[in-house]
Amino acid sequence: VAVVVVIGVIGYVILANPELLEDKKPEIAKIEGNVVEDFSFEQVAPGWTTAPNSPAQGSFGSGEGTQGESFYTVSRDSDGQGGRPAVVEFTGKEFTVSQGRSYRFGAQARSSGGGQAAVRLLWVGAGEGAVGSRLSSTGLLAGSSWTELTATATPPPNTTHARLQLVNAGSGSVDFDDVFLAPAGAADAGTSVEDGVLSVT
Repeated sequence: VAVVVVIGVIGYVILANPELLEDKKPEIAKIEGNVVEDFSFEQVAPGWTTAPNSPAQGSFGSGEGTQGESFYTVSRDSDGQGGRPAVVEFTGKEFTVSQGRSYRFGAQARSSGGGQAAVRLLWVGAGEGAVGSRLSSTGLLAGSSWTELTATATPPPNTTHARLQLVNAGSGSVDFDDVFLAPAGAADAGTSVEDGVLSVT
């Protein structure tokens, strides 16, 4: 009789709370001020495309991300394009920046098969495209474990927007997750990189 009562209570609880049977995914932690909407690639949002003249192939991957179950992979295509880095950029949105303000950017990354990861900002001016092809970049990372790449940069003169780029400067492939671009806080002061200082060209 006791077993029947327990089963009945469990059944009632489930009927009254059907969300208990739902396969809930853990909530993805956000970086304060991050302007990248689908930063963890869980929505498989469009907008990531191969940069001009880049030997890159980009694709969404699934499995063990840093928080969720998705990430974005950048690999080099077969022709190599003269050793240039494989670059995928987010063209779905150019992010507005302000002169004199610093921005922190980066991602979690891991590599395999000789891949070397970096995250770049391409600085863009109003109606004139890239501002002198100026770039700011994190350093390079090679390793099979998820590791954060980050840098802080200040827009060069005449910049109005920034475009995020995911870079594989080696062979093999690089996975990216938790991509971010956010106004830098006081704790980031002193880590600034400006045009070309850590650029991956």
